Amino acid sequence: MHEDVDAYYRYLWHQIAALDDQQAYRKLFDALAGPLIRWSQVYVKQYEVAEEIVSDVFMWMWQQRSRLGSIRQVRLYLYQAVKNRSLNYLRTVHGRTEFEDITSFEGTVIPAIQFVADDPEQILLNNELRRHMEKAIASLPARCRLIFRLVKDDGMHYKEVAELLQISVKTVETQMGIAFRRLAEAIQPVVSPR
Repeated sequence: MHEDVDAYYRYLWHQIAALDDQQAYRKLFDALAGPLIRWSQVYVKQYEVAEEIVSDVFMWMWQQRSRLGSIRQVRLYLYQAVKNRSLNYLRTVHGRTEFEDITSFEGTVIPAIQFVADDPEQILLNNELRRHMEKAIASLPARCRLIFRLVKDDGMHYKEVAELLQISVKTVETQMGIAFRRLAEAIQPVVSPR
């Protein structure tokens, strides 16, 4: 699935860079703006500022499209550009060169988990399962939660997350292992027979 999404982003970027395709630009923006805004909020903590940063990055990329045609990892490039702009914002506005803390992607849900049911009892169990999972995710250590959200919510590969956060792939694997264990423990009371 990741490869299909990445191929789609590469296709859109090719259309933008080579053909000045505004419709492809809009599709790329629509697909990635939300996750990129959440990513920027990790640093700047303010939705409006994050939204402006993401808009600026997309405008800059549109203006530079003829020079940036060779980008192969479009999503990773955009995440890195948003991170850099967010850190520049902190330097400019607050005089800080580092962000205080990676807190989370607060307020997001796990889109990969589908809870579909017609039976009212099953709907109730699904809601309980979702509550347990969200609580478990919220209780993860900050970096672990961030890595989990980048992989699960934003569909990034472990290698992309490692590059973006400047950590090893092994660290990403370890943190994902911790997240999966905590989630399994959290849902065990809901899914095990009573």
